[in-house]
Amino acid sequence: MKRLAVQNLSVSFFNETKYSKALDNLTFELASGEILAIVGESGSGKSITALAIMGLLTKNKKCQISGLIEFFSEQGNILNLNQLSDKEFTNIRGKHLAMIFQEPMSALNPVYTCGKQLMECLELHQSGNKNEIYKQALKLLAEVRIDEVERIMNSYPFQISGGQRQRVMIAMALAGSPEVLIADEPTTALDASVRNSILHLIKDIVKERKMSLLLISHDLHSVADISDKTIVLFRGKKVEENQTAKVFKDPQHPYTKALINCQPVYAAKETVLPTPEDFYRLTAEIQFLEKEFDRNALLKLPSKTERDVLIKAKNLNLTFSRINGLFKKNEQKQVLNNLSFEIYQSETLGLLGESGSGKSSIAKIFTGLIPNYRGLISFEGKDINGFKRKQLSKKIQLIFQDAFSALNPMMRVGDVLVEVLLVHQIETSKKTALEKAAVLLEQVGLETTDLKKYPHQFSGGQRQRINIARALALQPELIIMDESVSALDVSVQAQIINLLNQLQEEYGFTYLFISHDVDVMAYFSDRVMVLESGTIKEIGITNEVFANPKDAYTRKLLEASGRKFLTNH
Repeated sequence: MKRLAVQNLSVSFFNETKYSKALDNLTFELASGEILAIVGESGSGKSITALAIMGLLTKNKKCQISGLIEFFSEQGNILNLNQLSDKEFTNIRGKHLAMIFQEPMSALNPVYTCGKQLMECLELHQSGNKNEIYKQALKLLAEVRIDEVERIMNSYPFQISGGQRQRVMIAMALAGSPEVLIADEPTTALDASVRNSILHLIKDIVKERKMSLLLISHDLHSVADISDKTIVLFRGKKVEENQTAKVFKDPQHPYTKALINCQPVYAAKETVLPTPEDFYRLTAEIQFLEKEFDRNALLKLPSKTERDVLIKAKNLNLTFSRINGLFKKNEQKQVLNNLSFEIYQSETLGLLGESGSGKSSIAKIFTGLIPNYRGLISFEGKDINGFKRKQLSKKIQLIFQDAFSALNPMMRVGDVLVEVLLVHQIETSKKTALEKAAVLLEQVGLETTDLKKYPHQFSGGQRQRINIARALALQPELIIMDESVSALDVSVQAQIINLLNQLQEEYGFTYLFISHDVDVMAYFSDRVMVLESGTIKEIGITNEVFANPKDAYTRKLLEASGRKFLTNH
């Protein structure tokens, strides 16, 4: 039985002087119990498709929508979603159609607890008194693999990790037991082990309830793992559609082949230390450009005595107080436990660990966002507390995980970049600052015309490139990337990583790279530090750690990403 039938769906947006098509005559069907994946680069029309189906695109002079979107309910009713009024659609969303959004921090209300927001969804679609609704909320949180469900219920979105926020969003989407679930990058912020459990949880729910899932993702591993069919979009047009296994085994279109080849692949060779396969990136003409990469470069890292220490942490401790209920005692949670490590100049140190391991806390301490730590941090031999805030922000830049909330929604992109350049006196006039801003956008794969746009006019991946451009504007000595490429599709991810490598060679940047993506870390980082619950489990040259992990926790993370090792313990 069909659940959705999309015929000749086209969406155009007015941009200054003309209309540009975001979707061009897209046609597909989604069957009951089926998982259909849509893949493609940022700007290919994936999220626009989801928003059009959910009735979240407002028809006006600046947004033109044509085509047919039919929904087939369990009772046999057929609704043309494109013809429903906003009021009529309110009765459809949540109960029949639900969506998991890509950016949970901007999708969740910051002034209400996660529990209140989840219970509100349940109250709209489920019957029962407040106590019963509360128990249903706890059950949903447990189903999406959240630990300490009582604490999460009483926590505000900013008090939990990015992965936990995304799981709360998944629970909210499931609250109404919808017939069609649309998941827009549902596992972007999750580490490999949690990502796998969430994906298979969603798959099991879809099969058990005979729901239909429209999965939008740039993570081809996830798509290949759980989807039945795959549609490939390129610049708003469908270029390929087939059973997922056939798409990945025998792609027909050059663009599909390019997307698959863009993935970073960690392949064990018959050598002492296996090295990752090269990245590829895709040009606008759908051609391949292989980045020259010395496979032995990581094996020839200078020893500690041959390179200067840029930043050093000694006996770093961080404890958070949290309140459980109005009359309950404050609880102390040890977030970082006596960490000591060094970051050397012009290297990339990878920080690997599951959600809640303390990765982002280290980033925030280094940038002065969390001042109440214990221990010593020195930057270029000087106590980090001796720097003024403006001095520190020029030397250390943080690229946040949540791209949308990191940008001011009221400012054009050009104004965002110009402000940074003028405040830090990189440029002395608005004219030269605007010229520099245009160069920065081009460096990260955007166009100069994007200077006049607002953040909401970009896709999630494009917004993250703007944040990277803003960080690069100051040419800092240390750039901290907190899951900063996790939201990018594979070809753009490859382009950005190669750009960062190029800039490191040219300007000598040092990177602290926080990620849950083992493949990307294997390619990008010189050394890797593995964290579990605020404790260093392992630290060393990336190839050595990934080829022969000494700690059981490291092995668990690598196995969740499909790693194979040289030795078995």
